[in-house]
Amino acid sequence: MLTTPNQVRLDLRTMLLREYGRAGKIPDAVDGRHAGHTAVIADYHKRQSLVETLLANGIVALTDRKSATDDMKDLEIDNYLAEVIAAIDDLGSRVNLIGLCQGGWVSRLIAARLS
Repeated sequence: MLTTPNQVRLDLRTMLLREYGRAGKIPDAVDGRHAGHTAVIADYHKRQSLVETLLANGIVALTDRKSATDDMKDLEIDNYLAEVIAAIDDLGSRVNLIGLCQGGWVSRLIAARLS
C-alpha cells in the first residue's frame, strides 16, 4: 500500500499514473517497477519515501503497474514505452523522468527516443 495521499490522474492498460501535489514547475515523474509489481518501492513508509522527498519540491507523478492479465501476454516493449510517453504527455510533455528498477531502463529508452 502506498503511503502518501495521491489521486489517479490517468488509467491506462498496464498502469495507473498517480499524482501527488500540484505546482507550477516541471514535474518529477517516477517510472516505478514493472513485471506486475506495484510502485510501493517509491512510497514505502513515511520518512522512507522517494515520493515524500520529491514532493517537497512540487508535483510528483508515479507510474503504478497493474497486475498482468491474459490480454497483456503479447505486449511488447513498445506498448509499455507508449504508455509512459502518454503519461509524460498528460503531464505537459516535459518531466524530470526518474526510473526505478525496470523503470530505469524504460526511462533510458524513452530519453534516447525523445532526444
